[in-house]
Amino acid sequence: DDLNAGRQEAKTLAAQIEQLERQINEKEQELDKIQENISSTKRQINEAQQELTRVQEEMVEQNDNMNERLRAMYKNGDTGMIEVLLGSADLSDLVSNIDMVSRIYDSDTEVLEAMQQTYDKIEEQKKQLENLKSQLQKQEEDVKARQKEMEADRQVIAEKKSEIDKDNKELEAMLNDLQAEANALTEEIRRLQSTGTTYEG
Repeated sequence: DDLNAGRQEAKTLAAQIEQLERQINEKEQELDKIQENISSTKRQINEAQQELTRVQEEMVEQNDNMNERLRAMYKNGDTGMIEVLLGSADLSDLVSNIDMVSRIYDSDTEVLEAMQQTYDKIEEQKKQLENLKSQLQKQEEDVKARQKEMEADRQVIAEKKSEIDKDNKELEAMLNDLQAEANALTEEIRRLQSTGTTYEG
């Protein structure tokens, strides 16, 4: 009975080890996928960073152009569009000045709108970059957690294998004892047969 119980326990432990090894294999496959996602996220972060740098440079250029325009207006004594209009000599001059002021205004408005769009792009790009970095952090934490789980599973496997070895040694000792008993009985039967005595077990 002890022998059968020992064999059954060894069988159960072997099945548990197989199950744990399957789990480790599945986790390793999941880890591979997460590592691929991490590589992809890092690429996206790199692209987003490059795009942010490009847009920021664009903003600097637009800002320089606007400053240049303001300096030119100041240098030329442009004291304001209303004064230009008020300084018109006659109706024809006023119409001409309104057209000129309107063109300047449209041009400045376009520059300002472009600058606003660039600024919005920068903010959007920064947000995307933050999201990607947060995503990367979560993925890396996930990797650490899964590696910890796998390490725990490997530890359990090592313990169960050690248990199987111990049980196998005990089974082997039990079998040796049984074999020794069987040999002793066989010897006893032979001895009794040779003397003509009947063995009573």
